[in-house]
Amino acid sequence: MLKVSRLKETIDGSGLKKTFIAEKLGISYQGYLKKENGINDFTATEISILKDLLKLSNKEVSEIFL
Repeated sequence: MLKVSRLKETIDGSGLKKTFIAEKLGISYQGYLKKENGINDFTATEISILKDLLKLSNKEVSEIFL
């Protein structure tokens, strides 16, 4: 289950813009916001891209997305 607050905190701390992240995920900004807010789920591919973009460890990925 997505931990929305942990994800937002991690993204805010990364300095990356959400529009940039959405572009790297290949989705619209609105689509990204729906995923970030837990309305829609991130795919495994999107989680992998976020892991690389945000430089997350496997433990952090588990804490945020599982």
